[in-house]
Amino acid sequence: MLQRSSLSSTVSSELNAPWPQSWLQGRWGRGLELIWLPVNARQYLLVLVAVTVLAAGMLSQVWFNVQITQEQRQLQGLEAQRQQIERQNSELVYAIAATTSLRQIEQYALAQGYRPTMAPVYASRQPPVELSDAQPTPAAVGRMQQPATARDGFWAAAGRGLDAGGTWVLQQAQQGSAAAVHWFTEVRRRWMP
Repeated sequence: MLQRSSLSSTVSSELNAPWPQSWLQGRWGRGLELIWLPVNARQYLLVLVAVTVLAAGMLSQVWFNVQITQEQRQLQGLEAQRQQIERQNSELVYAIAATTSLRQIEQYALAQGYRPTMAPVYASRQPPVELSDAQPTPAAVGRMQQPATARDGFWAAAGRGLDAGGTWVLQQAQQGSAAAVHWFTEVRRRWMP
């Protein structure tokens, strides 16, 4: 317990200087001498504008970060949705491939009334031969009487192929020469007086 004699009876009080000045001059005096503080209305307004601009910059930075975070979350959601759609598409493709095997297609065609052909039918580019009432020449009769061998069929087919190839080359050359003549005519018309 405290006794009256344990307390000092004298208390120093410096009432000469106002409290804020003595406090400022004490501990923080040197630091505050380095900091500029406004003293008139114009300086206060200038400090207020500077602080407002600084605060606006900080708020805009926070706002931009929030916007970026929202867009990233939306992008992640869309990416997850795209992956889900791709997964569903691949499952559909697998289901379609599983249900459309050749066996099932054949059964479906048979059910629709289509029947497979056993012998292939080839289309020919050669015009059909017209039969006439005229008698064949003796040379043609001699050729008809000779038995046809596989070698003769090959050479006949090769001849027809070469004939068709030659006809095609001739047509291309005619078209190319016509295009070249047209080009030279255009060049001469445009560039030569």
